[in-house]
Amino acid sequence: MYRSILIPLDGSSISEWAIPSALTIAQRVAAGINLITVEHMMPSGFDDDGVHNNAQTWQSALHDPTTYLSGLARQIRHLIPTPVTFEVLSGPETIAHQVVQYARDSDNDLIVMNTHGRGGFTRSWLGSVADQMVRHSHLPTLLVKLVGNLAIDLQVQPTVRSVLIPLDASDASPTIVDHALAIGGLEPEYTLLQAVPLISAFTPEYAVAAGQISEDVRSAQCSAAQDLLEKVASRIRERNPAVKVRTAVVNGNAVAYEILAYANQQSIDLIAMTTHGRGGALRLMIGSVADKVMRGSVVPVLLYRPA
Repeated sequence: MYRSILIPLDGSSISEWAIPSALTIAQRVAAGINLITVEHMMPSGFDDDGVHNNAQTWQSALHDPTTYLSGLARQIRHLIPTPVTFEVLSGPETIAHQVVQYARDSDNDLIVMNTHGRGGFTRSWLGSVADQMVRHSHLPTLLVKLVGNLAIDLQVQPTVRSVLIPLDASDASPTIVDHALAIGGLEPEYTLLQAVPLISAFTPEYAVAAGQISEDVRSAQCSAAQDLLEKVASRIRERNPAVKVRTAVVNGNAVAYEILAYANQQSIDLIAMTTHGRGGALRLMIGSVADKVMRGSVVPVLLYRPA
């Protein structure tokens, strides 16, 4: 499913912690690795977010971006037998624009990146790049989370034992399933989750006035959600009976909170969801929910914006 995995780096050890996850996937699906960074001089002592810095160039902060990437490429080639390429981007556009444009024009199939990198001139740009990537790129993007400036160990093998896939009732929502299975493989247990808001629903099926939702309607909403999840689960099992998949329905108005709470309670290792699910009043607006989950999750999040 994936032939080439793109890893944007800002020169920090934090950004490099995306590499082990990418290598694990590359080994499983026989994909190549493509490393990129941006050669960028910060004007007037301010970074992209207006934060003051020393306006150092790559030459003074990291010596040379090409040397930096070629060194990482050599390390990767010693670890796994896969093609590794690298490229240094430059231009007048913002860093986020350059990375997103490169992802759009390249032959990569998957993006893996840390969301809180900090570069050589004490600035952080991976967060804003990740935000723009999931909003404007149609490539699935795996966002790795790491707090602290820890030394990178490329031989670390991230363990994924459980994957949470929040779905809504839109046609686009289940498109994340294939990507989640490709990332996780056959080892994890996959949970299909739908969070049903405890609010009034206005649809042809449940045309009721605000504040007059009965328990029967609540039950019908949950049953409809369960039926949807079971249909998706059945399709997964039909395609590959070896996949371990279960379903869960939760209630709560704060949908993103319910997803994150479930992930925490069940010790989930990866959350995978689309970013633009749409439907009627019973169907979650996954786009805004995904943004909140991305920002609030302490585990990796795989996001996909269908074309």
